[in-house]
Amino acid sequence: MMFSPRQSAASTLKAASSELENSRYVVRLDRYGDIASIVDKTAGKEMLAGPIRLVITTDNPQNWPAWNMDFDQVTAAPRTVVAGPAQVRVVENGPARVAVEVAGKRKARNSHRRSGFRPATPATAWRLAR
Repeated sequence: MMFSPRQSAASTLKAASSELENSRYVVRLDRYGDIASIVDKTAGKEMLAGPIRLVITTDNPQNWPAWNMDFDQVTAAPRTVVAGPAQVRVVENGPARVAVEVAGKRKARNSHRRSGFRPATPATAWRLAR
């Protein structure tokens, strides 16, 4: 059996080291690799009040320690924020999928961060890769 590619509409997916875009959203990353902005193109509005940052919180629940976080711990200030400059690079940039990887010396205690972001298709959601 042979398959031949079909002609499809032009892709709305775009990727750069500091920005991902699909037909619905524009997501901008700051120099720390945090999500600094999500703009809903349909509504013409910024969706974030501030950046989405990776934080380390205290997780020591009284019951069910494998899956529960107590309210006071969820609402408390984080113990630390993963900080430091990041290297953001485009790892996929095609008509069906785009993705960036955030890596580098971003450190919190003895941990290093490596994560990726890619928009879902169709343009209804975003996924955190890895």
